[in-house]
Amino acid sequence: MSAPLPTPVQITKVYNITSFNYNILQVVLFTSADIFITLVDEIGNPQKQLKLTIQGDYYTPWAGDDNYIINLIVDNVNYFVDTPGTIFVLGTISPPVPPTPTGTTGTTGTTGTTGATGTNV
Repeated sequence: MSAPLPTPVQITKVYNITSFNYNILQVVLFTSADIFITLVDEIGNPQKQLKLTIQGDYYTPWAGDDNYIINLIVDNVNYFVDTPGTIFVLGTISPPVPPTPTGTTGTTGTTGTTGATGTNV
């Protein structure tokens, strides 16, 4: 048998995140990297998966050193857990700066010669 409760009761389960797995998904050279992260509880179950993009001031210090990525995740794990959503971006990318003109102008090329004409057979 069952009966409705007059007021709903909320049950919250707490997970202890004790480790994480990560994979580099994509690198845009000199610009950014996308990292897939899985936060894992004490019995090995994945509890949250997210994509982290690092760019700008967060991308530059990486230089391919995996310890930098590990430390970045560890330093921000509470942010990832406490913030709703699964896509996070750290850093900003400035728009490209157009090259500055040098003040000189190029020379105009010469006109080439016309080639021979052929005959269709």
